[in-house]
Amino acid sequence: MPLRGSGRIWLLLLPLLMEGSGCTPLYVLRAAYEESRILMRREPIERVLASHDLDAGEREKLELVLDVRRFAHERLGLQVAGAYSSFATVDGGAIVQVLSAAEMTRLVPHRWWFPIVGSVDYKGFFHIEQAEAEAARLHAQGYDTYIRPAGAFSTLGWFDDPVLSSWLEWDPVAIVDTLLH
Repeated sequence: MPLRGSGRIWLLLLPLLMEGSGCTPLYVLRAAYEESRILMRREPIERVLASHDLDAGEREKLELVLDVRRFAHERLGLQVAGAYSSFATVDGGAIVQVLSAAEMTRLVPHRWWFPIVGSVDYKGFFHIEQAEAEAARLHAQGYDTYIRPAGAFSTLGWFDDPVLSSWLEWDPVAIVDTLLH
């Protein structure tokens, strides 16, 4: 069905609105590409447990994930759906770099606007160089900046987020904290 009238206007204005927010169409496309790479690697945790050579610690942590999901649903009444029921292999370390910024003379966070999500006080980057470039741009505008690694992120229920292979390096408390946060 072709867009008519105001639908076309919004389609034309959306890139301009996004550009002014720091959330460019290129940024959204890059995030979608990186996320799709992760989502395409998913396989059910039960299958991973049944068919992969896992050491005892990895096996224990994946079984912990299943136990936490069950606890969250049965005891806490959370709707877990398919979140964290699958496993995806990723490169080690941080999956994303998170940039936060605040005015140098005030504790007022800089905010970015994203389609669907709205306004947030951080922005994620899949490559540290991109985060550093954005931090330098903001610093030149009078902001203090902070870049921190994040080993996980959520698609906020849009997709069934997987457990990442890098989590298997974490202690069990960090895994449980991430699952239930």
